[in-house]
Amino acid sequence: MREPENAKGVAVRRCEKSRRAFLRQAGLAGLAAGTSLAIAPDAWSAIVTPKYIDIDTSSLNEKIGNRDVVFFAQDQANGQAYVVQRDRIHDRHSPWSTFKIPNLLIALESGVAENLDHKKAWDQDKHPPRDYWPKAWREDHTLRSAFKHSVVWYFKEIALEVGFERYRKDLAGFRYGNSQVSGELDEFWLGEPLHISPIEQVNFLSTLLAGKLEISERSIDALKEASITNAKDGIVLHGKTGAGPVDLSNFQGDFEGWFAGWVDRPDQAPLVYTLYARGENFKEIRTFRRDMAEDLLMEIGALPKDWK
Repeated sequence: MREPENAKGVAVRRCEKSRRAFLRQAGLAGLAAGTSLAIAPDAWSAIVTPKYIDIDTSSLNEKIGNRDVVFFAQDQANGQAYVVQRDRIHDRHSPWSTFKIPNLLIALESGVAENLDHKKAWDQDKHPPRDYWPKAWREDHTLRSAFKHSVVWYFKEIALEVGFERYRKDLAGFRYGNSQVSGELDEFWLGEPLHISPIEQVNFLSTLLAGKLEISERSIDALKEASITNAKDGIVLHGKTGAGPVDLSNFQGDFEGWFAGWVDRPDQAPLVYTLYARGENFKEIRTFRRDMAEDLLMEIGALPKDWK
């Protein structure tokens, strides 16, 4: 971790970026070059005019330990952006199971799944259990429960039904990371070739929640229902974890992981966030991802101090 520049609360080093420069950094080269897209100015105002605040993590350093942490959040009400390691927010990584967010939407929009109760039976011959499989994976699942428990075999089945063409079309339309869909259809989001950065995760979710993607309200409502992780006093935390080995051939080595989602607040636009973490093994990041994301969200005032 880089040493914080301000030791008192949230540091107030701010950086106003021009609309054109930020669009370029966010991967929206078409807009930066003047390409016209049918996006209402108010819906994008929070994305195209960011004001960065570097979060002081000094009170969390002991908890972070030797882990690598990158965090990006943006308040859609005022455009304020909060960062940990701002020079790393454009680095791309495999989305791992955070890809279940667009995957759930694509499954519903394509008709592969009728609703969150769409059930699939676990075929043990086709998907034999691995040593690392949790108990929850070794049973039948609905779209809702598969999202909640991050059931890989279920979404592999979904992918085989969706197909390459639909994924390529939708991910390009979502501007989801590098939008690369190739190799094995049922694992392109698990290591290679699909990659996405923390800021791209936030931009995708921000655009989705602003209603500016070709996704039905019904499907967005289903995602909102499936992604709830906690709620308190009218504040609702939505999130999805993801994790995998940095070296795809070594499950005993370093692991990287995510916690990505948004905070719904009464009478306010949401705050969208993404945390990326890396540790010496899966155990080092398994519960840490969500826990640290909540700590940082409390630090910036997106969650109340008594959230936990």
